[in-house]
Amino acid sequence: MYSLRVLFLFILASSINAQGLLSIYKKFIPQAFLNNAESREIVEDNLQTYSQLHPDQIYYYIKFLQATGTKEKNLVSNIHSKTFFENRKKYFQKRSDWADFQIKKLSETDYTNLKKNSMISLFEDFVIDEQIKISDSNFHFDEEANYREYFTYLFLTGKEEKFNSESNYHDLNKKLFLSIIEKQEHTERIFRSLERNRQKKVFNQILITWYLFGEKKYNKYDVSSELEPYLFAQIIEKNKFKTKSGFLLSAYFNPPIHELNQLNHTFSFKDKPAAHLQEQTFSVPINLKYDYSYGLRLGYQFRMKDELAFLSSIKFVAGYSLINSIVVDQFLNQELGNGVFIDQSTGVKKEWEYSSSGTSNLNNHLAEVLISTPIWFYSKNVFIEFGLQFQIEMSQFTYTVNKGIYSSSSSSLLNSEKLVKDYQGSEINVSSHISLIYQTKNLLEFQLSSYSQFNSVLLSLQINYLF
Repeated sequence: MYSLRVLFLFILASSINAQGLLSIYKKFIPQAFLNNAESREIVEDNLQTYSQLHPDQIYYYIKFLQATGTKEKNLVSNIHSKTFFENRKKYFQKRSDWADFQIKKLSETDYTNLKKNSMISLFEDFVIDEQIKISDSNFHFDEEANYREYFTYLFLTGKEEKFNSESNYHDLNKKLFLSIIEKQEHTERIFRSLERNRQKKVFNQILITWYLFGEKKYNKYDVSSELEPYLFAQIIEKNKFKTKSGFLLSAYFNPPIHELNQLNHTFSFKDKPAAHLQEQTFSVPINLKYDYSYGLRLGYQFRMKDELAFLSSIKFVAGYSLINSIVVDQFLNQELGNGVFIDQSTGVKKEWEYSSSGTSNLNNHLAEVLISTPIWFYSKNVFIEFGLQFQIEMSQFTYTVNKGIYSSSSSSLLNSEKLVKDYQGSEINVSSHISLIYQTKNLLEFQLSSYSQFNSVLLSLQINYLF
């Protein structure tokens, strides 16, 4: 418990409440910047930003405000304005160099690219593209060095205090920084025991006080913590990309997409065009288009590698779904067969014809077995998966056929009959698929898949649970 308290004392000491910075420095800021809420908010945000860049920058920023608020521009005010911008650029460069060093160390590790990139991203916001050449001469120059240190002292103590010319604020600040660093004993061990969200909060405070970590050149007090921030980044991301094994249960819905996979069916039926004629066989084409489907899947995910990567896991899943299908209208009223015969009772020559009419009671089911594995990761939640799919599609429907008898001489309809035929069949398909998958934190999964068998694209919304 004592060690944990030490850790959070370190956090508190490293991060002064920015909401109080304006009250601490208010008396030094020209009234023109405090007259309305909007300008006060801008000043307060800037105080927070520059205190995190380096506490020294608070002094330069306030001197810049004083120079900007001066009606008469003179050499001194111009120097303060120039000094503020020069030091701001130089501190940005120093912090960028510091972040580059952390990134370099992480790049040299043997972690997977996915994990390595995630750790590196924790420092990337500090890296600037434009390289600024830093000259140490006059880097901290001003005519009132002790007075500048006084501004840093106010930041570190978090309270108002009158300037005392007899005090050596540089030495006081050094002691304050050393007290912060001394409280870091056992921090790394405690850090490992924290939950990831709390680790990130601690790490954010480390980023704010970046100048205390690494080489002593990043601050002028000749103090530096021996702890390495890039090691903290490794601890934070240690378990983020672990591959898991377990049973997989998912419910899914495939919404309609234009020109979704079409399934061609052909079934045959037999009928006599006339009582005395031989039985004929007729082939009926029917083209179904998937509208939407929904179902359940149950399977198991086997871990092949410790961390998410190419072929890091294999999923074996069995599923069952109900499919809402639409009959493509291109086969309606299509002629299925025709012929000529002599009516034996009258001796009159007649013609017969069969044509398609339509379907009803359409019922489609799909049983499937899937094998899939990840082949590329953009991030933990966005990746590409390759798989094989074995499907048995079962269809049931009622098909209506129009049977007509016509007069050969006048082509007039003499008799008509509707034949109702039932179809029940199945079709086995084997296909490969490539899926782009996005997983949310609440188990919802969006999956865009391309199937080789149907030459189609399928969008799937899934809720997955791995246990």
